[in-house]
Amino acid sequence: MKYLLILFALFLCACGECEFVEPDTESHDIEWPTGECHGKVSSVAVRVNEWVHAGTQFIAKCDDGRTVYNLSNFTVR
Repeated sequence: MKYLLILFALFLCACGECEFVEPDTESHDIEWPTGECHGKVSSVAVRVNEWVHAGTQFIAKCDDGRTVYNLSNFTVR
């Protein structure tokens, strides 16, 4: 019975809201270990299915048309 309560509690925790980083209207200098560009940073939710949020992935949308996915260890100036 206690295992059912634990599963129910985990299910409730998995259904929470996800916060997203909304980019501002200005472009910034973005640097990461393998490159850099001038553009905007935003985020997207990575989901296992419609109920489970697996994580958040940061994206750089560069002014030159490139889109760099799965940013980590980056700096915005």
